Amino acid sequence: MAKDIFVDVTLEVPFDELRLVSDPARYCWEAMRHKADGLCAESGARLRTDAVPEITFERGSHPLLGGDFFLCASRWPVVAPESVLTR
Repeated sequence: MAKDIFVDVTLEVPFDELRLVSDPARYCWEAMRHKADGLCAESGARLRTDAVPEITFERGSHPLLGGDFFLCASRWPVVAPESVLTR
């Protein structure tokens, strides 16, 4: 039996990196989905294709390291096997 759960993904994407791509929103979306897919693959779960993830973007900077970045946070709906839920 499977159950719906969520996988949380966060990425810090430097502004300099986003300047190099033609579509920054798509770039961030695909990077977050790739990371979510990887987390699911580790546990035998799978992303739901019939639901949209919750996504938040925030601007930030590293006070010690310097450099501005976008903090991309997302919560992806996932179908997990029962074995994942009992660990």
